[in-house]
Amino acid sequence: MLLLSNRLKQDRDFKRIFKFGQSFYSRNLQLKLAKGLAGKSRFGFVIGLVVSKKATVRNRLKRQVREAVRLLFKNGLIKPNFDIVIKIKSSLIGADFKDIRAEVEYLLKKTGVLM
Repeated sequence: MLLLSNRLKQDRDFKRIFKFGQSFYSRNLQLKLAKGLAGKSRFGFVIGLVVSKKATVRNRLKRQVREAVRLLFKNGLIKPNFDIVIKIKSSLIGADFKDIRAEVEYLLKKTGVLM
């Protein structure tokens, strides 16, 4: 599980990132990136009812994307001082974890967050 210190929790943080953050896209994910206010990089994950009406499907996708980010933190590959929100699209339903992990890594490399 991703550490609480590496998660975005406050509504005002999400609003700041959506308002001032830079957007990056991949096939199944959208990423909003802003300079962090804390000393660590923090992540938030967003998935809407449009993706699936079933909460179990949405929660599973969110857990898989969160785990991909956690593994990158564990390996020390994420640079500090970024606030990032990852929005999950419906095309990710049914994807294997290795595909999800590869897509998260691709997006983070594209943004320059990975070392």
